[in-house]
Amino acid sequence: MGRSLRGKAKRRADGRVMTTSPKVFGALRTHHARKQSRTDRNAPAVAKGQRRSKGGAAAKKNRSKGKARKVAPVAIVDMDEDVTNNSVEASTRGWTLATRHCFKGNLPTFFSPRFGGTPPVLLAHAAAVELFQCSIRDVDTDMASLIVRGATEEHLRGYMLTSGTICAAQVVEWLCSAMPDAMQYATPPRMAYAVEQMVAKQDCGCR
Repeated sequence: MGRSLRGKAKRRADGRVMTTSPKVFGALRTHHARKQSRTDRNAPAVAKGQRRSKGGAAAKKNRSKGKARKVAPVAIVDMDEDVTNNSVEASTRGWTLATRHCFKGNLPTFFSPRFGGTPPVLLAHAAAVELFQCSIRDVDTDMASLIVRGATEEHLRGYMLTSGTICAAQVVEWLCSAMPDAMQYATPPRMAYAVEQMVAKQDCGCR
């Protein structure tokens, strides 16, 4: 064996053996494996498993972040836009298409102490008389009571209609506020014209 090793192995100055013989290489590996403890032999496998675990957790975390980014925009609600849409819907309730804007102009400004001091009940009676073109005694009792109730709850008074800062459409929405939905969808356009005529007559009477 001494001659075979002499031809296949070389010694360095530091004492390590460099060999190309498979038998010698296998013997050296077996020798080192016996010297290593079980912990040392299992260390590479443990380290490899830890790297896989960390990689899987990171990938799972990234996937969860991606899902959160996709879901988050769906859950966002623009409150300003929602409030604006509700306001527009409330302001046009009871008006047929393209009718409210016809009565959005402010009522005329005039000075009338008598009409300015008109309380809600009498103002509602005057609007009902102008709407049905008859005396208040001939107006339907239920309809008149609903108009009076709307004017009373909104504290509508004559001086509000003489200031020039309010439109007929807004006055109508107050007068019709106590009506059921079916009546609110049919009454506003006719009531708005009646309010304009009522105010116009009072304006002409003061000149």
